[in-house]
Amino acid sequence: MSEKVLVSIAALLAALLLGAVFFWEPLPPPGVLPKAGLPAGGDFSLDAADKKVALQDFRGKVVVLYFGYTYCPDICPTALSTLADALAQLEPRQQAAIQPVFISVDPERDTPQHLATYVRFFHPGLIGVTGTAAEIADLARRYQVIYTRQPAA
Repeated sequence: MSEKVLVSIAALLAALLLGAVFFWEPLPPPGVLPKAGLPAGGDFSLDAADKKVALQDFRGKVVVLYFGYTYCPDICPTALSTLADALAQLEPRQQAAIQPVFISVDPERDTPQHLATYVRFFHPGLIGVTGTAAEIADLARRYQVIYTRQPAA
């Protein structure tokens, strides 16, 4: 090979290497999502059927928050069933360390009493809570939850 060809190949390889260094953005491994900023989250106090429920009531436990509504035809029941199935696979002491909470984003239709009946279908430890529309909107914003209220059918 001539010296000119070798120099051209070396220059091309150097350009590819520099391009890879400066412009290549590797994808995360399969099943790993890129990190997003953590939501502000924070404490809340919402209404359950028989009392006010605050996040701080569950200090020392892993709290699983699920935002949804009882008139959801597909996603909410499926997700809550999946959560209940996951909890059922744990040992009793592990289950005792977890507190699932269903937060309704539809306070007009989902009264605390209605929520209490609804969540019993999924898991005995699941607590259903709601609040005013403003409280739910604030909480959803703090936890980076996006929802849209669907009109009654």
